[in-house]
Amino acid sequence: MTIGEKIKYCRKQIGITQDKLAELTGIHPVSIRKYETNKMQPQPPQLEKIAAALGVSYNALNGSDTAGLRLETVGDLMGVLMVLCNSGILQISGERGEDKMLKDNTVSIHLNPVLSSYLEIGYTTRGKAHTLSLQDALLNIRSYKVFNDLLKWEKLNYIYQSVLFIIGLFFILLGFVGLLLPIAPQVPFFIIGAICLMKSSNRIRDCVKQHALYKKHCQKFIEKSKLLKRILG
Repeated sequence: MTIGEKIKYCRKQIGITQDKLAELTGIHPVSIRKYETNKMQPQPPQLEKIAAALGVSYNALNGSDTAGLRLETVGDLMGVLMVLCNSGILQISGERGEDKMLKDNTVSIHLNPVLSSYLEIGYTTRGKAHTLSLQDALLNIRSYKVFNDLLKWEKLNYIYQSVLFIIGLFFILLGFVGLLLPIAPQVPFFIIGAICLMKSSNRIRDCVKQHALYKKHCQKFIEKSKLLKRILG
């Protein structure tokens, strides 16, 4: 599906008109119609507004480039697993040890709840068809090396996200100090803090973008800066 087709599909799923979508996003109705008919491509700032109005993520509309995605070696498999985990399609949970790594016997790997609620496995035994729900299904990785490598990557990713989260809170705090003391800068601190928080996790990213503080002090600067948009991905 093209971006325009995705916008149209999501809009119809929540039962709103093109004019209503235009009202919610502040985008001209003619532009909305051109987006949906692929006569014009929305720029990232406009696409983010449309995604927020439709209640979906930016990536759900923009998609991702999978042209170079291969699955031929163990290394390729690890790359695919990391992409699936980063995108939230696969979710890993468990109890962490003192070294911050998930303990082998507590790890569970499962599909995103939204995805698993719409998918099921069909199979046939003795000529009779059966279905198996994926909502409570856990995924097993048969190779211990791949499993262990995935846990090592998850540990590094967890530490990376935690550090970004702490740095983000620190700069947000400095921004509030700037509000109380006019001689101290505030907007740069808020921007750095918001970027760190948004990079720490997709869930936090969505929360930050909806916050009034972000919309007031950060949004217009980030949308105008190619560098900042590149950093956010």
